[in-house]
Amino acid sequence: MVEDIHVVFIQHFVSVSSTHFTSRLAVNASHRINRNRTTAVKRN
Repeated sequence: MVEDIHVVFIQHFVSVSSTHFTSRLAVNASHRINRNRTTAVKRN
């Protein structure tokens, strides 16, 4: 019983951390795109 709880907790933690990591990557990518867009606008 305790081992089942540990496995569920580990799976939950891994899924949460992976989604958090991918969302961080998406946010960083969008920030980078916005920065490139603003620099291109300033150049013109």
